[in-house]
Amino acid sequence: MAIEHIDRLLNAPTLNEEDGLPEELSRIARLEDVHKLILGIRKMVQSLSSGNLDYICKERGFIAGSLKAFQSNLRHLTWQAGRIASGEYNHRINFMGEFSVAFNKMIEQLDKTINSLTSLSEQYKDLSYHDPLTGYYNRAGFMKHALNVLESGSGRHSSMIMADIDHFKQINDSHGHLCGDEVLKAFSGRLKSLLRSQELCCRYGGEEFIIFMPTTPIETGMPIANRLRAAVEAMNINFEGQSLKITASFGVIGVEEIPEGVSTEDFLISCIGLVDANLYEAKNSGRNRVIGPSVIPQRHSSVSSPAAKDEPAEGGRGRRASPRE
Repeated sequence: MAIEHIDRLLNAPTLNEEDGLPEELSRIARLEDVHKLILGIRKMVQSLSSGNLDYICKERGFIAGSLKAFQSNLRHLTWQAGRIASGEYNHRINFMGEFSVAFNKMIEQLDKTINSLTSLSEQYKDLSYHDPLTGYYNRAGFMKHALNVLESGSGRHSSMIMADIDHFKQINDSHGHLCGDEVLKAFSGRLKSLLRSQELCCRYGGEEFIIFMPTTPIETGMPIANRLRAAVEAMNINFEGQSLKITASFGVIGVEEIPEGVSTEDFLISCIGLVDANLYEAKNSGRNRVIGPSVIPQRHSSVSSPAAKDEPAEGGRGRRASPRE
């Protein structure tokens, strides 16, 4: 009968623990202790199998001790899994035999996959900030990086140039858009070859380009713009056996401190508006010229004074030349 009772303790799906040890078996020496030990181990196993790692087993002995060690390992494994979930992929385990080997391989592969995805994400983000035709920043990329420069304080005593290819629409109309693309690539490549690597070059839209030159004062920026204009005029662009000549118009401004009470973004937008106004003057003054300089006042939130010109305007402002003209 004692053996049957122990078998029931070990194998019965459910037990009524309140029943305790049957009275007829209570006289058997140490059977009460065996009864309690098996019940404790049974509770421990049930707890572990349900994922509850908080059960406190008071029983002692080899089986109970082994279960406690297994519970401790699972707790430590749970803690490590939480750290890995938070991005700490340097964790490894060595206390669970073959499981440790498989677990560590999984973490190593996860680490490689995360690094690969992070790298791809950075590449895609970088691509999203660049113009695929010229390799220059697009407008979003330029705004992001120019704002970073200004916020770092290294945008003081700088220059900004806006350039526009003259009569670009005629090139597209006469030679086709593939030719227009070649002109844009040749033009942007020529400009970049004459600039420092730290300049922020942007294809702002169509055939309009912005160059932000940190730590380049307007006294240096104006001669640079004139050299760029002359280099473009001297270019010969070959397309399907034809040699094309182009010119470009340039607006230039000086960039100083951000005015008090003006956000960095508003300041950058005002800079773009100023340099665009100077380009406007260059286009309407006969094209193939540089207009500037203009330095943004330090204590004013808006700029309304007309840009100074390095060459006299020819005629009134009229309508703004089309970006494709």
